[in-house]
Amino acid sequence: MRIKPLIILIFLMSSGSFAENALKVSVEKNIKLAVPFKIIFQDAQGKEIISVSTSSFKNSEFEILKIVKKSPSSIELEIMPFSIGISTFPPLEFSDSSGKRSTPEIPIKIEPRFEKTDGKIKDIYPPLFFLNLKKMLLIFLILIAAWLAAKKLLRKKETNNSYVAQAIQDYRTPYEKALQEIQELEKKAEENFS
Repeated sequence: MRIKPLIILIFLMSSGSFAENALKVSVEKNIKLAVPFKIIFQDAQGKEIISVSTSSFKNSEFEILKIVKKSPSSIELEIMPFSIGISTFPPLEFSDSSGKRSTPEIPIKIEPRFEKTDGKIKDIYPPLFFLNLKKMLLIFLILIAAWLAAKKLLRKKETNNSYVAQAIQDYRTPYEKALQEIQELEKKAEENFS
């Protein structure tokens, strides 16, 4: 019998402390990528909001553009999202006459800006299907054919060059080759000095 009043007392105390931290949150609908939208935070008990800490936005998918105090107990944030899908709006810390309070994380669905969606989840890249496989196979075969043709042409040029090299052999002695090079150098020297 003593447990019932104790449970009721605990329930009343916990609900009172919950109401003390309660903030009403209003979020716009149909939020688009890179289009500013507004979120309004309003104190449920009408306490004056003194300041807002946005330190949790450092690595966020959102950017705060404007903070406007609509009334003593409500603040409007103008925010721009930079991610598609369901993103989590980070918690904000509010200061009021009773101390500091923080908001819960808010899941927000962000849709593409220019693409009309039918509500289904889409992949960024479509899955590999048979038509793409045919194209890839064709490209692969063309590359192999080009490689074989280039290899054959290079082999022909090498064989042609080797025949030419064999036909033009220098039968001079090393002494004759050196003497001819010296004569060519002397001619160049005379041309440069005259």
